[in-house]
Amino acid sequence: MNSLKLFDYDTLEKQFFDVFQELTSHVKPFLPYNWVKKDNQLILEIAVAGYSKDNLEIEVVDGAIRIIGKAPDDKEVEFLFKGITSKGFNSVFPFSPLYQFKDATLDSGLLKIFFERNKESVHKVEIKTAA
Repeated sequence: MNSLKLFDYDTLEKQFFDVFQELTSHVKPFLPYNWVKKDNQLILEIAVAGYSKDNLEIEVVDGAIRIIGKAPDDKEVEFLFKGITSKGFNSVFPFSPLYQFKDATLDSGLLKIFFERNKESVHKVEIKTAA
């Protein structure tokens, strides 16, 4: 059975990430990150060493994911030398409209945010007559 493919989703996905790379190439993010594609998933991996689950928030807003990190409380610590920054951050990562947010994990300083590919489907559209 031949199926009608209205969009080339793989090409559209690549174009999205090419544009994302172009738009963000001049910005040096505070947090190192990777976009990983695995089967029908995208995984955003972000290095958040020193941040716990209690210091992180994730929001999905208008086709982007916002990660908010609150600075760990180190006021009770007396530093002889402080070479590791402990500041808050607010980072936004747009994601392809072909995907939707699924869940997130934090393990050994690596925050992984998982996205699932939307199901390709064909919807019939009712055509109404103009009155």
